[in-house]
Amino acid sequence: MALTTPDPRPDRRLKASTIAGLLAILLAGAISSGSVLADVELETEVEELDRTSLALSEQKVLDSLGDDFEDFAGSPENADNLISALRSGEDIVLTTIDPADNVTEIETVIENPAGPMGVGGAFISAAMAKELLAQQGLEPTPENIQAVLYGEAVEVENPEDPENPLIEGFDGVLTLRQSGMGWGNIGKTLGFKVGPVVSAIRSARAELPEKAANRKLDKQLNRPVDKPLKSQGQDKPERPDKPEKPEKPEKPEKPEKPQKPEKPDRPGNN
Repeated sequence: MALTTPDPRPDRRLKASTIAGLLAILLAGAISSGSVLADVELETEVEELDRTSLALSEQKVLDSLGDDFEDFAGSPENADNLISALRSGEDIVLTTIDPADNVTEIETVIENPAGPMGVGGAFISAAMAKELLAQQGLEPTPENIQAVLYGEAVEVENPEDPENPLIEGFDGVLTLRQSGMGWGNIGKTLGFKVGPVVSAIRSARAELPEKAANRKLDKQLNRPVDKPLKSQGQDKPERPDKPEKPEKPEKPEKPEKPQKPEKPDRPGNN
């Protein structure tokens, strides 16, 4: 199991009981994990999903892929934030409601060390985190999602020096990916079977064109009622013909001016 230096910021630490239990499960899983699919197979599935998404609107693709993680992330908004942040390389923000008052919103910010990745990489990262927690029987709380995506460290007793506890921990999916590790080796390192992840990405690729098309239709169906759907083919009402302008009457010809009478000769000019 890879170890990581603990983040000194207090808000990055999980509860010791939660992370210690997760660490023990992951260590046991890593020891017992016998086989995983080769990196090349997983990389191929990721590339195929990238190619499938190229012909579609990226935002519709991300929204459609987010549908697979609504329960995992806690809400449709969290699922969309998860996939979009994994794609863009930004930190992931998950919002939950404080059970103490059922009103206060609590934001959990998960650092994303992997940077931007393709649509396929974004999907498989989330799918790995989801499957890892499911296989270990752990609830997908923001703290546990943070642990499997980023990684965490805990203090454990140091038998040789009780005043200076040891730091044990593990790197999460994104941290391992940032280090250059392939998807298959990430699964092996974290000690879980990646077969369900492969099935999930294949299913997502097969359903993506139809789901993206439905996203477009849903957007049209949610338009205000005074804006008809373009797909309904409603013809615009024809404009009434403009009345013909009456012809202008011809102007009467001007009468010829009468010729001026000749002036009589003045006397004495003869």
